[in-house]
Amino acid sequence: MISLIAKINRAANEAIKYTPDVEDKWQSPEETADRGKGDCEDTATFKMSMLESFTKCELAYVYADGVPHMILICNGYVLDNLTDEIKLLEDTGYDVVYRINESGHIASRDGSFGRAKSRKFEEAMTG
Repeated sequence: MISLIAKINRAANEAIKYTPDVEDKWQSPEETADRGKGDCEDTATFKMSMLESFTKCELAYVYADGVPHMILICNGYVLDNLTDEIKLLEDTGYDVVYRINESGHIASRDGSFGRAKSRKFEEAMTG
């Protein structure tokens, strides 16, 4: 499974050119693929859609060197648009603020998922 996760991370990073957006609009995975560009949220949801039939993943809003950033976590491994290397979350130095599971539910720092859902995630994943 790790080799598949690494291949998808690398392929997506090569295919999707990092382009920050002004409006903080989350593109659907299809939009990201068609445009070949997007920001960290777009790349993370694109990777999530590619892996959804193989394993459960969570989006994670983190701070990377004090800067907000979105990554994908699958089986404890981080898929990041900043690097092709996959690492365990604890080896990244990222401070997780919250997570969003494949159903769009938001989990707090302690890892418990509540009833609240991410509107942006729902809009992106339903296209």
